Amino acid sequence: MKPKGVVDYIRANQNNNKTLKSLFATQFLGKFSEGELVGLKKSIEKEIKTRQQSVVDENVVHRAGRVCELLLHILLWFFVGYQGLRHFLLVSD
Repeated sequence: MKPKGVVDYIRANQNNNKTLKSLFATQFLGKFSEGELVGLKKSIEKEIKTRQQSVVDENVVHRAGRVCELLLHILLWFFVGYQGLRHFLLVSD
């Protein structure tokens, strides 16, 4: 069975709140040893942590981009404003 087939099979046996249906959980998870279940749990927790870190990283990059954009606008405004003021002072003399 391919990974997508396994995922589809598990999804078909989930409740609305994404937990496994009782009968399926008993029959499916009951086939694994305690050590195997602990290993699966660690792998699932690692995947969740990776995805959460990914979301955090995306937010940091997005906000850093916004800060850089804001700083660029401030610098441009200051530079253009300064040059405009300088030009005004030079012309008015």
